Amino acid sequence: MHPADGIHGYLGVQAAFYAYVALTLAITIALWWVGLPTNLSVVAFLAVGAALLVPFWPLFADHHPEHDD
Repeated sequence: MHPADGIHGYLGVQAAFYAYVALTLAITIALWWVGLPTNLSVVAFLAVGAALLVPFWPLFADHHPEHDD
């Protein structure tokens, strides 16, 4: 799939994705820091990531370029 306007078509989607991943990592690290067992960190990362998709999905949808195919 080609970007909508040259190389900058997905800049908003990339920014939203990086914010999503950074926030997911930060929350998981904070949970580990306050006592989450290390062996549950992956489960917590997946759970936090799934929960954060709810507020982040509109950002992904709003910033995704539209194609007139």
